[in-house]
Amino acid sequence: MAVARSGNRLAYAQVRHPSSIWQLKLANPAKPAGPATKLISSSRGDADSRTSPNGKYLVFQSGRSGNTEVWVCDRDDSNPVQLSSFGGPQIGTTRWSPDSRRIVFDSRASSNAELYLVDVAGGPPKRFPTGTVNASNPFWSADGHWIYFNTERPDAIWKAAVEGGAAIRLTGEGRSFLQESVEGTRLYFYRNEDGRREAWSASVNGGDERPVTGMVADVQWVPARSGIYFLNGSPRHFSLGYFDFVTRQVHKIADLPGLFVSWGPSISADGHTFLFSGIEHSESDIFLVEGFR
Repeated sequence: MAVARSGNRLAYAQVRHPSSIWQLKLANPAKPAGPATKLISSSRGDADSRTSPNGKYLVFQSGRSGNTEVWVCDRDDSNPVQLSSFGGPQIGTTRWSPDSRRIVFDSRASSNAELYLVDVAGGPPKRFPTGTVNASNPFWSADGHWIYFNTERPDAIWKAAVEGGAAIRLTGEGRSFLQESVEGTRLYFYRNEDGRREAWSASVNGGDERPVTGMVADVQWVPARSGIYFLNGSPRHFSLGYFDFVTRQVHKIADLPGLFVSWGPSISADGHTFLFSGIEHSESDIFLVEGFR
């Protein structure tokens, strides 16, 4: 921002960092079918995309209506429809129900993070009460009966029945960034101990916690049928890695486009399409205000 010495003029810059959604087709779990390509993009930013279990739709977040909201579109990015209208509050993780009819997500529409459900067919989002002080990073269980989520202070993992009722705490403190295994029997999460973050798993019913030996720590990940995909690297040098459950080895699958930031990995139910979000560059405009006092 700069003010003219005379003439009552003010100049300022508006900087944007629009994100896009990218896809990488996989020939097999450890081999890409080609380079990553941009799938969803707009001047206001798009991110956090996930393919519906039936493979027909994508849910994503976009600011194209003026604020970041939940959107859904066809698998080829056609027919986008806005599902939420909170008008500004931060929206977190979006996840599909197993029948591809509903989406669960977290929002800070109130002072704390809370969970919401919205029907893809239409209608406003409805708050999903958990009985906890805050709830974020939700996802549906494979059988469709439970919604798992994180709390903060304490950082723990819980689950609540979709039909209603008190939430059940599944882990001790220091657990976060949870994911469910494809077969729906294990939960994967980060366990924070003495300033270290390590990959662990536990039963979906709680208990039987054990380390995931060989898995890279402190990366963004998504479980697949025979391993875990994860984003790794640094600005302009991100790559897709794969941790094999059988060999307990980590493999590099592909280099990703020269993105400044990359996050939000997800894998389609058939295991053939990997999605992620990324920022390529910054955009800016300079505005001049006349008659500034």
